[in-house]
Amino acid sequence: MKQAAIYARISRDRTGEAAGVQRQGRECRALAERRRWEVVEVYIDDDISAYSGKTRPAYRRMLADIRSGKVNAVVTFHPDRLYRRLVDLEELITIVETRKVDVATVTAGDVDLSTPAGRATARIIGTMARYESEQKGERHRSKHRELAEQGRWHGGGRRRFGYVVDASNKPARLLINPEEADLLRAAAEAVIGGASVNSVARRWNEDGVRTTGGRRWTLTQVRRLLLSPHVAGKRVHGPTGSVTDAQWPAILSPATHELLSARLNDPARRTYVTSGQAFGRRFILSGLVRCSLCGQGMTGRRRQGKAWAYFCSSGAGGCGRMAVTGWQVDDVVMGAVYQRMGDVGAAAEATPDDEPNPEREDLLRQLTDLEARLASIDADYAAGDITAQELRRAKATVDDKRAATESRLAELLPTHSTRWADFIEPDDWHDRLVAAQLTPAEAAEAHDWVASWVSEIVISPARKRGTRFDSSRVKVTWR
Repeated sequence: MKQAAIYARISRDRTGEAAGVQRQGRECRALAERRRWEVVEVYIDDDISAYSGKTRPAYRRMLADIRSGKVNAVVTFHPDRLYRRLVDLEELITIVETRKVDVATVTAGDVDLSTPAGRATARIIGTMARYESEQKGERHRSKHRELAEQGRWHGGGRRRFGYVVDASNKPARLLINPEEADLLRAAAEAVIGGASVNSVARRWNEDGVRTTGGRRWTLTQVRRLLLSPHVAGKRVHGPTGSVTDAQWPAILSPATHELLSARLNDPARRTYVTSGQAFGRRFILSGLVRCSLCGQGMTGRRRQGKAWAYFCSSGAGGCGRMAVTGWQVDDVVMGAVYQRMGDVGAAAEATPDDEPNPEREDLLRQLTDLEARLASIDADYAAGDITAQELRRAKATVDDKRAATESRLAELLPTHSTRWADFIEPDDWHDRLVAAQLTPAEAAEAHDWVASWVSEIVISPARKRGTRFDSSRVKVTWR
């Protein structure tokens, strides 16, 4: 009895469910049963193109098993599942001839690679398969060029932030998502006015705003979104970056997007310094305060008729059992920071924010280059030059490099800061904390000052009832 291998492959799996290769496998198994061949293993390469020349792990493993004698027959759906390039066919011919392997297909019968006529037929099939792939790729690129020239949405992919897909229209079109569009416009105005991109990402995360993939925002993602011509109603296509007016509505006006681009692309802009013109920061310790019961971050919230408080929100994954009056925690923590600053004499040793740092500047340039690479990868996928799997692999590599770069950049920020201590006197901020009268800019300045000294603040439950605040509930971890 023949020891058969079933090989199944699909070039592009849009759903990620591997339905195509599963169908191939079922039909190949039925053919093997009719031949009375024993199937020893099924080899599957999902979402991998044979034409691209990329390594097919399952295929390489199958060839190794043929060489070792584990397999002496191959069943596949069609010859082009095995090969689309003649160089792959020649390797297969050598192995099949050496090991005396039978090759059977569901749709094209047996592939006899043991005779000159059979090999010639296989080479013709391979040539035609390559021609078909090249034609398909050209049609795909032509289609996207036409869509780009007309300013039309190419369809597919993840939903763009700020837009929704109107599938009831044929072809489907993009419409503005009012809530997300308002967030984008507010962010653009804030950045043009001097806010940092990081403050936008921080505010969105605090308010529970997520990417269309359901994740928290990073500085890089927000910056890429604000610079995207897409939100200004522009369609970009191809390696040359040709721009046309899009058929979808713009969220940002051309003038606003131009000002925003000039602001973010200004070489003199130091994106590693959080601007005092914060994007609406309201609560000083958001992002630093944690619940001792579940470890979840606590967020600030206004309460009608009561003093505002930091809450552990069950809606954000917390236990929902911890709340503490906000100004009292701010008062304790900021007083402790003033004390700490005086104890270590850090005011005289603090690194000025404008001190030049060549490594920091180089890292910022690297981040810009990585963002450009991501945009290029997206353009290649839109043009059909790479598969979905190649897209994911390329973006994952760039994302890893970007994360490492951002991590190193964070390490180069000034260790401690005295800026807010110089900005406002302790006797003044106490009364303003109680009355919640800090402006967004002052709140952001205070947050950055505290964060330069404090890595974490853990809040414990109250030990006893009463109106007096127990400062021992607040545990500060210093940097």
